[in-house]
Amino acid sequence: MNLCWIGSNAGKYKRLCPEQPFKWIQNKIKTLGVWLLTNQEQKIKLNYEEKLEKIKNCLNNWKMRRLTLLGKITVVKSLAASQLVHILAPLSTNQKAIEEIAKRLFYDFLWSGRFDKIKRNTMIRDYSEGGLKMLDIASFNKALKIVWIKKYLDKENYS
Repeated sequence: MNLCWIGSNAGKYKRLCPEQPFKWIQNKIKTLGVWLLTNQEQKIKLNYEEKLEKIKNCLNNWKMRRLTLLGKITVVKSLAASQLVHILAPLSTNQKAIEEIAKRLFYDFLWSGRFDKIKRNTMIRDYSEGGLKMLDIASFNKALKIVWIKKYLDKENYS
């Protein structure tokens, strides 16, 4: 089992439970697919670069298929955005750069690298409003954070 000091204890060499076969890691550790580092900037960079590269590869694999616009939106929402859920929810993402990179990847895929043929504000609307229910990554990120707050405040989660 790997352990790493975090928070104000980050970088300490003190070992708890020396009788246990714990392996103490100094700077980074990966758990449940998320890199945890003592340096916040490196943590964001490492986690998001890895996922954005996966998204890029996924979309490139689907690019050669002759999909309709709705088919492409389905690929973005189900295969590409799902890669981000796991790290958007627990990690801080107050950087617009990450959302912008993801948005650029999504819309480049939708329009095959050409200019947008439909305004993005229209694309994200519901069908009844003339939209195509395209994913708005900023709203998606906020929604994931709100779900965490809701779960935290739910008294039935505590036992």
